[in-house]
Amino acid sequence: MRVLFQQQQHTTTTTTTQQQQQQQPQQQQQQNTEPASVAAPSPPPPSASKKTLVVAKADFNGNPDKQQLSLRKGEEFELLDDTKKWWIVKNHEGKEGKVPSNFVKIVQ
Repeated sequence: MRVLFQQQQHTTTTTTTQQQQQQQPQQQQQQNTEPASVAAPSPPPPSASKKTLVVAKADFNGNPDKQQLSLRKGEEFELLDDTKKWWIVKNHEGKEGKVPSNFVKIVQ
């Protein structure tokens, strides 16, 4: 019985080793035949290279619960999104929020 178990174990180990050896050349062949893909670096997004600034035309008390920023006349902000009536801007402290578009004007 013991001899039969050892023989089975040897057979299983031999079969597993043979399978691994057969798979290695196949994997190497696949690696050698696949074309090397080189990704070109993507250009920076337009907003990253050129910031649009807006300046507050008047004071506005924003509601933080509605993600609004307060404005002080003459204060500058970076414009992030102007696709709606409430624009999204970033202040000098790095805080982002909504402001009414009619309270700011684009300066750059």
